[in-house]
Amino acid sequence: MPSRIGIRCAYSLLWGTAPPGRIISRLAQQGCTAVAITDKNNLYGLHRIREAAREAGIRHVTGAQLDTPDGPIFAFVSSKSAYRRLCALITNAKNDPGTDFVSLLAEDAAGLLLVCCVPLLLERLAGKVPSLWAGISPWWVGSISTARRLGLPLAAIDDASCLSAREHEVHRVLRAIASATTVGTLGDTACEPQDRIILDMEHYGKALSSWPEALAQTEAIVDACADIELFDSLVFPDYPADNPKGLLRSRVLAGAERRYGELSDAILGRIDYELGIINRKGFAPYFLVMDDIVAMASRTCGRGSGAASIVSYALGITNVDPIAYNLYFERFLTMARTDPPDIDVDFAWDERDDIIRAVIRNFGETRCARVANHNRFQARSAIRETAKAYGLPD
Repeated sequence: MPSRIGIRCAYSLLWGTAPPGRIISRLAQQGCTAVAITDKNNLYGLHRIREAAREAGIRHVTGAQLDTPDGPIFAFVSSKSAYRRLCALITNAKNDPGTDFVSLLAEDAAGLLLVCCVPLLLERLAGKVPSLWAGISPWWVGSISTARRLGLPLAAIDDASCLSAREHEVHRVLRAIASATTVGTLGDTACEPQDRIILDMEHYGKALSSWPEALAQTEAIVDACADIELFDSLVFPDYPADNPKGLLRSRVLAGAERRYGELSDAILGRIDYELGIINRKGFAPYFLVMDDIVAMASRTCGRGSGAASIVSYALGITNVDPIAYNLYFERFLTMARTDPPDIDVDFAWDERDDIIRAVIRNFGETRCARVANHNRFQARSAIRETAKAYGLPD
C-alpha cells in the first residue's frame, strides 16, 4: 500500500481539523506504512506526530508546507542539516511575512526534497533546487504537462486537511474564526475545497492508479526521508568557569551560610549528597546558570520538585527549606532518573520582561530560546467563537 505525504492536521492552526494521532491511527489501521504530515508554515506538531507514528508502528517523514502567493511547496527533510534549513525558512517567514520561499530555496535547499503541484512554481524552481517533483493528488493532476516539459518526475501527495466530509463544516468554522467573518460570508478561496478530504487507502490508490510512477516516486521520497534522527540529546549550557563543580560548591556553601548561619553536619552532609549527584550527572553548569538568572531579580518563587533541593534553596532558586519540611531530594533528581531536572521559577510580573532581556544580553541571542505553548479551544471559547462564526449575537 502507498505511503501518504502532504497531509495537514490540527497543527495547521485554524485550518486543519483532526489531531495527528487520529489521522495516523486511521491510516495505520488501513495498512499505510509511512506518513508525512506537512502543516502550513510550521513544525509545531513535530514531536506529537513522531510519537503518534511510533505508537502506530509506521514510519514518519518530517516536512512542512511552505505557502507562497502562487501556491504551496511541500518540503521534506532527508538530514539534520536539511531540518535546520527548514526551521530557518519557517522562522524567516514568521519574522517577515513577505518572505519569498522560492528565492530562499534557490539559494539553499540541500537535503530538502520538494514537491509542488503549481506549474508556475515548478517553472521557477526547476533547475535551481537539487530535488524537485511535480505533485499530483486525487484532486489535481494539472502539473503533469509541465512536469513532462521540464523533465520532472511525478510524486503523489494527499494535499488534504479533513478526515471526513462532515469535518469540512468544522474547517469552514475555523476559517471564519481566522478571518473574523461568518461562515455564510466566507469566500471559497479562504477554505479547503469541499471534496478535499483524506481518503482511505483503497480510494486513494484507485484515484491515482493511472499514475503508478507517481506512487513509486512517493515511496522513493519516503525511503530517503523516513525516521531521520533529528535530535541527538538534550543540550545543556556550558559555563565559562574553569572548574564549574568547585564554583557551584563555593556558591552553595556561601548561600547556605546566609540561609542557616552556622552549618551543621546534617546540612553539610545533605549538600555533599546533592552535589555528588548533580556533578556526576553533569548538571553543575545548569545550576550555575540558574543562579545567575535568579540573581537578576529582586524576588522570585521557585516551585515544583526543585523545592526539594538544598542546593536550590542555598542558591536562592527556591525559598522552601527542604530540611525544615523533610523534603526528599530524590523527588527532584537521582542517578537512576533519565530525564533532566526541571527547575520552575516565577518572576514578578513587573520585572519579567527586563529579566528576559538581561538573560538574552548576558548569555547571547544564539544561546537563548523562548518556549511557546499552543492555546486550545476549551468548551466556553469553542461555543463563543463558533457562535460568532454563525453570526449569532452575544
